[in-house]
Amino acid sequence: MIVADKPKGVFTLHTQNSTYQMKADPYHVLLHTYYGPRIRGGDLSGLIQYADRACSPNPDEAGLDRTYSLDTLPQEYSTCGVGDFRLPSLELELPDGSRSADLRYAGFEVRPGKYALDGLPAFRGGEDAETLVITLEDAAAGVAVELYYGVLEQYDLITRAVRVVNRGGKTVRLNRCASVCLDFLQSDLDLITFDGRHLMERCPHRAPLRPGVQGVGSVRGTSSHQHNPFVVLCQRDANEDHGLCYGAMLVYSGNFEAQVERSQDRKSVV
Repeated sequence: MIVADKPKGVFTLHTQNSTYQMKADPYHVLLHTYYGPRIRGGDLSGLIQYADRACSPNPDEAGLDRTYSLDTLPQEYSTCGVGDFRLPSLELELPDGSRSADLRYAGFEVRPGKYALDGLPAFRGGEDAETLVITLEDAAAGVAVELYYGVLEQYDLITRAVRVVNRGGKTVRLNRCASVCLDFLQSDLDLITFDGRHLMERCPHRAPLRPGVQGVGSVRGTSSHQHNPFVVLCQRDANEDHGLCYGAMLVYSGNFEAQVERSQDRKSVV
C-alpha cells in the first residue's frame, strides 16, 4: 500500500510486515525517514537528528543553520559534488567538466501495478501491486532522476529501479548510477555477503561494519561464483530465528558493485 501526503511531501510504503518512508524537506531534498517493522504511519521525520558536525559543510539556502548538512542527512538518493562526501548514488560528468549532481524533489506519481524494465528481467507483481515514481531534478544540469518503488504487499517486498533522463540539449556522461540507496540512522550493524567459488557458491561471510567503505562486486561479466549480488545488513544479535535484517539484491546478473559506508557520525549508507 502506498500512502502519499502531497501537502507534507511525505510518502509511506507499507507491506504486510514493513514500513518504508521518505519526505521532501523545506529545501526540496528528499530525506529517508524510516524503514523497519510495520507501523501505522504519520510523519516520522522527527527521527532524523540535526546537529552541528565538524567538517560537514552547510548549503547556502540553510543560511546560518550549521545543523543542516547534506553530508549528514539521510538522503533517499544521495548526491555528489554539492556537500555530501559519502558514497554518491549518482555521478554526472557535465559538458563543462564538472561532476556534480544536485538532486531536488520535483513531483511524484502513484500507478497501479508493478513497473516493468524494458529489456531487463524484473520481479512480477500481483493484482494488488502498486508503483510509486518520485522525480528528482538537477535544474542546472537539465537532468531528471526518476526513482521507482514497486510495492508488493503480499510478498513483503519493495523493489527499486532508477531512470535518468537528459532534458537538456548537451551530452551528459553517466559515471555512476546506483539502483538503490538505503540510508540508516545507525551503524551498529553486521554486513553479510555471499561469496565462494565454483561448486561452493554463496557461502555467507559476516562482519561488523567498520568506519569507511566496504563492499563486494564482480567485473567478470556475470555476478559470478565468487560474489553474489545480495547483501544483508542486520542487527548484531540477529540469527536464523530472530532479529532485524535488511536485504538488497539485484534481480539480474552481470557486473555489479554493492558498497556500504559507515560515516563519522555513526550512520551507514548502502
